[in-house]
Amino acid sequence: MEDGHRRLCVRGVVEDQEADDITLQNRIGVYGAPYFNSGVLLVNMGYWRKHNVACRLVEFIREHPEKCLFPDQDALNVVLHGAVKYLPYGYNFQDLWYTRDYQWVRLHASKFKEVERWKEHPVVVHFAGGGKPWKKDCNHPFTPYYLECLAKTKWTVARYKKVREETTPLYGGSSKTSHKYIRRFNRLLAVFVIETIAFVVYWFCSAR
Repeated sequence: MEDGHRRLCVRGVVEDQEADDITLQNRIGVYGAPYFNSGVLLVNMGYWRKHNVACRLVEFIREHPEKCLFPDQDALNVVLHGAVKYLPYGYNFQDLWYTRDYQWVRLHASKFKEVERWKEHPVVVHFAGGGKPWKKDCNHPFTPYYLECLAKTKWTVARYKKVREETTPLYGGSSKTSHKYIRRFNRLLAVFVIETIAFVVYWFCSAR
C-alpha cells in the first residue's frame, strides 16, 4: 500500500462534541480540519510504529505544556493533523449531543441533522462528560444499557460511586447543586442586608 494512501487511513476518528470551538484550534494552532475526540479511536498500528507517533506525542506534550489542556487529545490533533479519516458521529456518540438545546453546543448548526440521525441508535456511546452511568444521579439515556451489560460481568455487585455535590445533570432533571448555591446566596444576601441596616443605624446615631 502506498504511503500516501496509508496516511489517509492512519486511524478512524470522530469529531469532538465541540469540534467547531475556535478556541480549541487557537490553543493548539491547528486549522483546516475539525478538532477530533481521542476517547474512541481506530488505530493503524503499522503507520503508528513506522512514523514513531508515540514519541512525537510525548515530545509535543513535553515541549508545549501550555497548549495541552487535554494532553493526549490536543497532542493527537497536532501530530496527526491531516492524517486521519473522520467517521460518522455514531461511532463515538458523546454526551452533549443528548442535551435538549444544541444552541450551546460548539458545533456548526449544519451538522445537527447528522447528529440527530445517530442519536437513537449509535454504534459506540461515549460517556464523555460528568454524567457517568456508575453515578447514582446519571440520567444519560443509555445508562440502562450500561447497567444491563454490567450485570453480565463479575463486577455486577459493584456499588455506585458517591456523587459529588457539584455534579449537575446534563440531560434535564433536578440538581441538588442548584439548591445548594441558592441557599448559599440567600445566606450571603441576608448577611449583607443585616450589615447594611447596622451600618445605616450606626451612621444615623453618629450623625445625631
